[in-house]
Amino acid sequence: MMKKGRRRSLGQVIVEVILILPLFLAIVFTILEMGNIAYNLIIIQHATWETARYGAMTAVPAGGKTGPNVSKAKLQTFLQRIVPAATVKAAFPDMTIADPQAGVNCYDLVLTTEYPIPLIFPISNLALSKPPGAGKRTVEITLRMPIEQPLLK
Repeated sequence: MMKKGRRRSLGQVIVEVILILPLFLAIVFTILEMGNIAYNLIIIQHATWETARYGAMTAVPAGGKTGPNVSKAKLQTFLQRIVPAATVKAAFPDMTIADPQAGVNCYDLVLTTEYPIPLIFPISNLALSKPPGAGKRTVEITLRMPIEQPLLK
């Protein structure tokens, strides 16, 4: 048979668990969600780097005498083979310094990738989604890759 004091303390423990459990679960789910965001961020950074490398290697026209040229559609197709939901923007800013050895002007490819990271847990969704309540966090990665021109003879 249970004593009165013991039964009373069991009720107190249940009340304390009910009060603390939602806060504890919110902290745990937020930590797990941050791990999910970090994982997806590493994937999209690598995919952006690979796409910029591909774009820089295919941007030089035959002979290398004119400015860079690469199709945004080719870059988008290449990027979406790695990360299907990502979008890409490519730009060629003004040329950089001339290469004295090759005798050609140098250019850079600036690639910007946007990717909506889908969030998993509904509790952490409120704090981590961007825009708030969207269920995803959109990240933007910008990378600058030099376009290597072939040596001319």
